[in-house]
Amino acid sequence: MKTSGALPHVTFHLRERHPDSREENPFCWVLKSSEALFAGKTVIIVGAPGGFTSTCTSNHIPRFEMLPDGNGTFARRMGALVGKENRGFGARSWRYALLARDSEITTVFAEDGLQDEATEDPFERSDADAMLAYRCGETPGGVVSATRPFTG
Repeated sequence: MKTSGALPHVTFHLRERHPDSREENPFCWVLKSSEALFAGKTVIIVGAPGGFTSTCTSNHIPRFEMLPDGNGTFARRMGALVGKENRGFGARSWRYALLARDSEITTVFAEDGLQDEATEDPFERSDADAMLAYRCGETPGGVVSATRPFTG
């Protein structure tokens, strides 16, 4: 998995509210490059294998904005795309959290055991709170305890 250098150059397919829309659904599809999203900013990116699964929804990234990588292009170019067919998921991102400044990766907290068809699904160091603690100069203590049970 990539742990330094430039973030991958990809195009994300996003839904944005169109401010002038009078439609019942005011959201439209827009394309945004990684450069447009990350250049000149300090960002935390969290690789999550299932944005609507119990671990990811309840504990990995519950309070943060999700940037969809539906085709796995960003994950593949990060070297983090793995097969999870053994869990019924298909190709998904391995769990990681990274800090980037002006599109350059500075820090990565990746889960151990990155491989296709992994029998384990570790979640010990890659949550956004651990990276936020690191960013604030605190020693990350690993994954923060579950903040709420999954409901859904």
